[in-house]
Amino acid sequence: MIENINLLNSINLFLIIKISLEVFLFVYAIIAIVVIRQIKFMTKTIKSDANKYLFILAYLHLIAVFITIFITLTTL
Repeated sequence: MIENINLLNSINLFLIIKISLEVFLFVYAIIAIVVIRQIKFMTKTIKSDANKYLFILAYLHLIAVFITIFITLTTL
């Protein structure tokens, strides 16, 4: 019983939140990469002048995700 209480005291809530946030951000980065791939397939089937803007927006989004991951890993 005492051992269980000591275990609960040793678990750091901040560490759990940090690890959860990092896992979420890595999954989100994978989703951002999939979005770029989907845009690439879409531009092959639908020809439009807006395709280059979609690519730019998707890559800026991916860069923002990687910057967020970097900041999270270095500061938390």
